Amino acid sequence: MEFSPKPYEKFLRNFDDMEYGHVPVDMPVACCQTTLDPSRAPEGKHTLHLFHYAPYDLADGGAARWDVIREEISDAIMETFQRQTTNMGKDNIIGRAIETPLDLERRNPAMIGGDYCHLGMYLSQLMGNRYLPGWNYKTPVEKFWMCGPSCHPGGGVNGGGRAAVQPVMEEIGIDFESVIKK
Repeated sequence: MEFSPKPYEKFLRNFDDMEYGHVPVDMPVACCQTTLDPSRAPEGKHTLHLFHYAPYDLADGGAARWDVIREEISDAIMETFQRQTTNMGKDNIIGRAIETPLDLERRNPAMIGGDYCHLGMYLSQLMGNRYLPGWNYKTPVEKFWMCGPSCHPGGGVNGGGRAAVQPVMEEIGIDFESVIKK
């Protein structure tokens, strides 16, 4: 679920603000995988991933400023989400982890500027053009395949490994359908 501020002009201005290093807090993206896979949380509970667009370089202090404002921004994004929901009060939240764009880059240097899609999700970088046109998962290097946010379907997609393993299995002569759980 993705929230968008209204009117449309406000939505567009948020992206302009990010270009200049300002952090909007009113358009979170919520994903709750435990609705499909309850094993990811204690019984009767859920795991919520709350994402938000954010600039890497902040207007006041650059990327290093994320270490100072991480809690403040996280709280403000959560407040936006809580205004749109009925069951996200403090009594229902048993923990949280925060990752800023700076944290993403620290954890994985391929996430340049905190971009978990590695390359950005541009029209020119989708489908068979991701990572490079004609490569898809197979590279020109024998027995070297690529999988992950740099490849189709891109970052932030659950099950991207499944898409990559299918052509690998086909190449080595294994029928994908015969080995998956149904």
